[in-house]
Amino acid sequence: MTTHRILILGITLIVALAFGPPASLADDHSCKSLQISGPPEYFPLSYKDNNTVKGVGIDLARMAAEEAGIPVQITYRGSWARVLQQHALGNLDVVVGLYHTKPREETMHFLPAFWSEETQIVMRRDGPINYTTWDDLKAFKGVTVASDSRGDRFDAFMRKNLNMLYVHSQEVAFNLLKAGRVDFMLTGQYSMFETDDFSPDGTFMLHPTPVDAHKVYMAFSRQSPCIGLADRLGKAIETLVKAGKVAALFNNHPTEAHTVQAN
Repeated sequence: MTTHRILILGITLIVALAFGPPASLADDHSCKSLQISGPPEYFPLSYKDNNTVKGVGIDLARMAAEEAGIPVQITYRGSWARVLQQHALGNLDVVVGLYHTKPREETMHFLPAFWSEETQIVMRRDGPINYTTWDDLKAFKGVTVASDSRGDRFDAFMRKNLNMLYVHSQEVAFNLLKAGRVDFMLTGQYSMFETDDFSPDGTFMLHPTPVDAHKVYMAFSRQSPCIGLADRLGKAIETLVKAGKVAALFNNHPTEAHTVQAN
């Protein structure tokens, strides 16, 4: 090969490296757009409405992707357990609305936190429980959604010390509490409840002492073909959070469960 041809090939390579593929694409050509979903009962951060998912976290993910120049598809994938399963397999790129835990790090790349909330105890008004510390809960029977986490510390305490039922949905948990089969239910502060149930004459009440407080995240699947976009999406989230955009999004979503068609 002549020196002239070598020089031309070298220049061509430099130009290709300099301009390369568009910044909006991941390295893997199978990444066409981000598939995003979230829990169907995490009101108002992520909830099912007819055949899709909506919520503050979903809106933020869409806004951050737009900020980063990334196409998105919001998709309903069923129960929270199924969403997490699809995410672990890489069939969902991003999930919205979850706590950071060590076990989840194995399959998830966490993006910057976008909100914070308390884990709270729901109890019946006609059977309130006396609770000040975690140890007080040992005397009672509780229920929680099996796929939920309440943080590494409380998860470990709960598995070792508490008498708990683990169910597949918040609706089932509520029904068990309403029927008197359990004494309390664990739920996130921003889960949405029927107003009538929590009125002064309603069935349920929240204990004034929270169990714990946690930040709320969205996360990339480590198996996602779009994982190369994680840093860009994370920076966009940080920008929106610092600009105070998240709190304003709460005005776009209902505050009463019966205003949402969730079946």
